[in-house]
Amino acid sequence: MRNPDSLRVSALALELADGVYDLTSTFPPDERFGLTAQMRRACVSVGSNIYEACGRETDKAFAACLAVALSETMELRFQLTFAARRSWGTQARRDTVARHLGEMTRMLSSLIKRNRD
Repeated sequence: MRNPDSLRVSALALELADGVYDLTSTFPPDERFGLTAQMRRACVSVGSNIYEACGRETDKAFAACLAVALSETMELRFQLTFAARRSWGTQARRDTVARHLGEMTRMLSSLIKRNRD
């Protein structure tokens, strides 16, 4: 079992979630049950799957949970692109989330590769 608090990717997941919540708090009120809820679920799922991965006993199982977290980052990437297309949220907040997503994608990909081999 791994300690999730010792992984930089866990801290980044919290930063990503903070960024998504800050961004979506400025979305139109009628999106509360739409894109706002989807983006919030996805960002929480990223961190949740990283923590779940840390409870797995084998490297292969660890990597499998991280792969789910990675797929959630891709879902968020589409949602962020759509939000930008609709001009929802500020550019600065969208940029912050995009930066976190890019870093998260790189880190997860690297961790998955190291633990699948």
